[in-house]
Amino acid sequence: MKAAYKTISLGLAVLFSLTLVSCRPNGTTSIEQDENKSGQSTTSVEDAAGTSSTTQSNNLSTTPTTSKTTRITEPEITTIPGDSKRLRFIESVKGFVLDIKNPWNGAPPGTAIYKSTNAVEQTVESRFGVTINETGLTTQYNQAVASSLAAGRPLADLLMLQGFDFYNYFTKNYFARLNVPMETSGVTFTEPWYNQGAKSFFNIDGKQLAWIGAKGDPYTILYNKTMLKSSGLKEPVELVANGQWTFDKLKDYSKKLTTSGRNGLESPSTVDFLISLVDSDGGKLYHVDKTGKLQTNYNAETSRNGMQRLYDWSKDKTVVFPTGDWDQAYKNFITKKTAMLHATGHWQNLLPSDFGDEVGVVVFPKGPKATTYADETYINWISFIPNKMQNDAAKILFLRNEMWRVSYTYWKGDYPEQQGKYLMKNSKSYNEYYNLVYGLGGYKTGVEAVGLLFPTSGDMCYKTMADKMVGPSAKTPSQIIGEHGKQLDAATEKTWGKYKFTGLAEK
Repeated sequence: MKAAYKTISLGLAVLFSLTLVSCRPNGTTSIEQDENKSGQSTTSVEDAAGTSSTTQSNNLSTTPTTSKTTRITEPEITTIPGDSKRLRFIESVKGFVLDIKNPWNGAPPGTAIYKSTNAVEQTVESRFGVTINETGLTTQYNQAVASSLAAGRPLADLLMLQGFDFYNYFTKNYFARLNVPMETSGVTFTEPWYNQGAKSFFNIDGKQLAWIGAKGDPYTILYNKTMLKSSGLKEPVELVANGQWTFDKLKDYSKKLTTSGRNGLESPSTVDFLISLVDSDGGKLYHVDKTGKLQTNYNAETSRNGMQRLYDWSKDKTVVFPTGDWDQAYKNFITKKTAMLHATGHWQNLLPSDFGDEVGVVVFPKGPKATTYADETYINWISFIPNKMQNDAAKILFLRNEMWRVSYTYWKGDYPEQQGKYLMKNSKSYNEYYNLVYGLGGYKTGVEAVGLLFPTSGDMCYKTMADKMVGPSAKTPSQIIGEHGKQLDAATEKTWGKYKFTGLAEK
């Protein structure tokens, strides 16, 4: 059994390590630590059989800790309380071999993540009498998966795809239908270890097709604390609690942080910044009516306002979209050519050990029409069961769910292990990012699917429209909508017109 771990995106280091576990004879689990043995609040979590286990709760004031001692003593369960149908299903799982193929390798042997991942797999293997083979493929994963599906011989029972391939896989019927397997296995996708917005999104024509784990990759504002402090500016994360972290405040900060040799705020993507402006003002660039029909939504007030801000802020340099590599804005933050960065978690891959300054992370600010802050994750990797595995889909789904159930119990923020690089442990930003990633502390995870719904391969997409609103040849939003709105409508109808997004339909 090879260790592998769930991550946010290809090449992105896992944000938080799992603490190691010891398992009690009655099937419940506990965390045994040299430090902080008392004073932890606990929450009852039912296991697959209907018994309850104890998990530590996390909140903004909780300091993540790392277990120092571990024992795996999980005995085989011989009797499980529950109804007879469920007992028969769990009994049928015994002897099953679950193959998982990830687009990344496991953590290095000897690290906390390596040990804890093995602990999770061993716990589930022992509890249900199964074998779990979780391996990685780091080169040409997408091509290998697509080829195996086209040949009718999937690489594994559980695979992943990137958001830009979703429509292609969907139209080729590569996904197992999960409605009946969900009923059989008891998995609902509303468990806290799943993204809470994904279940509805991946229910198309009444068929549940895929899912996303709760570890998100939200759009955030990354900032250089040293630069803010020298400019006399309060940390944005301190403004969130009382609702003062707003669009106006972001604009004000950008202006005050701009110097002759440094931008106040940069973003690597015009369309991603537009998405944040619209979503964080309570809107969406798409709309699903009561029949489940997907429609464009560029004429909605929040969409128009977001486009106008994109145009205005780019024009007056509130936000700069640097040319060069696709991640040039990230590189500019590293070289201290910008004080703030509109970013997903990719910054962790690039920030060097000699960066020197402490960084902070905060949720994207909210607009005047929003009542709450938006915690929506960029859709990169999507989990699915291939259609050729339909007959075993309930068992596959059940075991994957049990692995995440155990993993969720032991999620612990440990940036030093993961080279968090100056996002200091115990800081307010640390806890803010932890809560954003996992949908805790009052945040509810959702998905931002503009790139998936309006692919750049289409005849017209939002990215093309957003790109035309910035730069030396920028046109106003009204001009762009007038020139390309109907094209986008036609492209959307061509792509999704005959399908219904049942889960997103207006109630």
